[in-house]
Amino acid sequence: MTIFQNNVKLYPCQTNQKIEKKLYTFGFQTYQLAFFRTQDFQNLKNCFINKTNNLEIPTINKCSFNYIKKASHSFIENHANNIDLSIPYLHNENLKNLLITNFGKNPKNYNQILQFIKPYIENKNILNIIPTLMPNNFQYGTTKYYYIYGNMPDLNFYKKLKPLLYELILNGPLNQFTIPIYIHELYHALSKRNKGYTKNYLYDEIIPIFMETISSLENNILYETALRRLILTKDNIQDTLTIENQKYIISYLCASELFNIYIQSSNKEWQEINNEINKVLTGRKTLEDILDKYQITPQKGANTVKKQIKILK
Repeated sequence: MTIFQNNVKLYPCQTNQKIEKKLYTFGFQTYQLAFFRTQDFQNLKNCFINKTNNLEIPTINKCSFNYIKKASHSFIENHANNIDLSIPYLHNENLKNLLITNFGKNPKNYNQILQFIKPYIENKNILNIIPTLMPNNFQYGTTKYYYIYGNMPDLNFYKKLKPLLYELILNGPLNQFTIPIYIHELYHALSKRNKGYTKNYLYDEIIPIFMETISSLENNILYETALRRLILTKDNIQDTLTIENQKYIISYLCASELFNIYIQSSNKEWQEINNEINKVLTGRKTLEDILDKYQITPQKGANTVKKQIKILK
């Protein structure tokens, strides 16, 4: 039975099977939420339209990659509380050709393929994976995963496949924004190593956005990072029919509400939230457990973000 549901526009160049492949590979069960059909969402959208038109991403100090790496790694080590930071990593440029040579372009024996790739998979500390730096004008990060074959007709193959990171990319100029961007991607990798860490694909950015915000607070660029994220969300909110835009909106709202709780908490409560995140990273809890514990909803997040807009504009 297909997981794909109607009334959501596909991201450019994606097909039904590609979306489903992503859900199966990472253990997501859905990418639907009723929030986008509520008055709460319409009110939020109107707030963005009416009050964020003149906002611009601020300029920020440039810095070296060594400085970025040191600050980012220090943040992870301080917040990870000695949890295992290794992830399944696969980086072999010749593997695609080897697979075609041994199994052809349209293989059928999936178990043999999974056995074949095992020697190429390394459990590697995420901090030892050197990011690829891509100079361009737009700043963002990417964690890229190896799907082995991109055209398996039987999606059950992806149920058996581990999420295999093969590249971490940092795009754009190197400056203080690169620190939270890098931390954002590191938390993506640490979350996704646990297949099914969240049931809903629309929640996949919550932990990365929350932790990028914490890192910005600790590096004294909270205002600048919050404004940058607000502007990026404004671009997402202009077209809420795409799955990717819906993901960033929902995750931003929930991460903002969790940060709102965090910032008003005692030091002991801060540590408790951090411990809850680490339990998700180690597979002892799901992200939904945290959302339930702190009663995080998109509706509450929308109210928090509307207050932020008044402060940041």
